Amino acid sequence: MPEPLGCSPIQNVEALSQAILQGNLLCFDDIATDPWLDFKNRNLLVTLGFKSLLTVAVQTQSGRLGVIVCEHSRALRSWSDEEVELIRGVADQLVIAIDQAQLYNQSRAATAAATTQAEQLNQVLHNLKQTQAQLIQTEKMSSLGQLVAGVAHEINNPVNFIYGNLTHVNEYTLGLLELVELYQKSNANPTHEVQAYIEAIDLDFMAEDLPKLLTSMKMGANRIREIVLSLRNFSRLDEADMKPVNIHEGIDSTLLILQNRLKQTSGNTGIEIVKEYGNIPLVDCYAGQLNQVFMNLISNAIDALDNYNSQRTLEDIEANPSQIVIRTQLRNLDRITIQIADNGAGIIPAVKQRLFDPFFTTKPAGKGTGLGLAISAQIVAEKHNGAIWCISEPGQGAEFWVEIPISQSSTLATTSTASLSRILYYSG
Repeated sequence: MPEPLGCSPIQNVEALSQAILQGNLLCFDDIATDPWLDFKNRNLLVTLGFKSLLTVAVQTQSGRLGVIVCEHSRALRSWSDEEVELIRGVADQLVIAIDQAQLYNQSRAATAAATTQAEQLNQVLHNLKQTQAQLIQTEKMSSLGQLVAGVAHEINNPVNFIYGNLTHVNEYTLGLLELVELYQKSNANPTHEVQAYIEAIDLDFMAEDLPKLLTSMKMGANRIREIVLSLRNFSRLDEADMKPVNIHEGIDSTLLILQNRLKQTSGNTGIEIVKEYGNIPLVDCYAGQLNQVFMNLISNAIDALDNYNSQRTLEDIEANPSQIVIRTQLRNLDRITIQIADNGAGIIPAVKQRLFDPFFTTKPAGKGTGLGLAISAQIVAEKHNGAIWCISEPGQGAEFWVEIPISQSSTLATTSTASLSRILYYSG
């Protein structure tokens, strides 16, 4: 095969190269005798074995230059006008095809760049919306915590006054009843008026029922004190800093606040709470924020069971009563896990993969914001350097796991880089 023309040094084909660069069409029927060729160019083409040659320059709009070369090396060829026009047409079509291909590539690149930019802008907008929603939710929770703490403080003072004085009222009442009994013994024949009044007020029943009434009032006041204490423990405004906390107290406070949704009513069979608390130490955490996580998870479990029960018969509910199991345990000596499981309908895989996405909710409009689990994941992952995930299968209930380190001192170096990417998903 003869050496291609393009591989020859440009100084050997200077006249040819200049003509090609200028876009001229070169047509040589007989290279050996053509007067246009000088000795150097003729000698090069003859040496390459060319006898006849036809070249057409091809130049695209981008400035790229090429050449279509037709040559005969076995015999001379007289190039006809039709052949020359055909080669010109091929060259023109080739230029058009190359230009269109380049425009197509440019349009694809521009489209890809625009798509990438649009995706980036959408992501920025999504992040801004997420941040705004989280700030609003955080502010709401902060305001709610302040309100709860304020109400608890205002209730606590009069309740303590009542509870403290009930002991004295009980003593005074018992004393007065004993005094009445002594009067009855010392005066066996009271006047008609006194006897009539004793019968009117049913003194015997009063003497029997009044201590019971005071005991009930004391129990009620004590119940209010427990609720107030739970509200204060839940809000934890006095514990804004991270400190060692009894996790079980936070869970119990949350359950007490949700007691009204758990108990049995005329239209609800109630939800049984099973506590399987392990022997775990105090945990370094933001107590108020972690209580918010417990509130979200337990509330969601209650909602799931209520929705599941609305689709079941009373016989089925009685045979398989609703239940929430809360389990805590030590894991790997330096971390603890809190597991909150329900025996509801379970979660399908498509929904499970999006549980922690901001604004994603399966609840009807007005029933949920889709921020509860997203904020819970942020609190666990970013604030406590932990992880949260869900194990669930359709028909098998759902179980949420929260894992956090016992001490944050060993994880401070990585806390700044912790993010929601630490959230784990496991189909179980």
